[in-house]
Amino acid sequence: MPVSPRSDRSSRRGFTLIELLSAMGALAILVTVLFSMVNETSRLLYLSESQSSVLRRMRMASQLMTRDLQSAILPVNPAEQESLQFVLNPVAVTAPYRNPDALFWQAAVVNDRTDSDIAVVGYFVRWDNTDADNPRAKLCRLYVDSHRNGETR
Repeated sequence: MPVSPRSDRSSRRGFTLIELLSAMGALAILVTVLFSMVNETSRLLYLSESQSSVLRRMRMASQLMTRDLQSAILPVNPAEQESLQFVLNPVAVTAPYRNPDALFWQAAVVNDRTDSDIAVVGYFVRWDNTDADNPRAKLCRLYVDSHRNGETR
């Protein structure tokens, strides 16, 4: 019994060109959606890590300021106006560090296990103008050891 060409084609179990193209189109859409999801997830992870880093630095700065404020002491010489507990730009602070947005105080510092000292500790805002379109404020800490001839660290 001879097989007609028409019945031979219908007995084959393959895909037509239309079916293959539609499957490839659906696959392309699926890959595009998955890629955009992965891209958005990685972007959110990066933002989360950046935010976490900023929060960690803020927490460290807050802890340092808390420790500095807890070590603030009463004036060594109450009659001397420069030795007030909180002062704006004391004499020990050199001209480049003088700033109207600054606050300084005397604090006890431990130099080693057997000796302690008094230092001027303070914080001030310094503007970073390296990018003229986007100036940024930086919180700076100044430490002046009273027995090191005004040496700043």
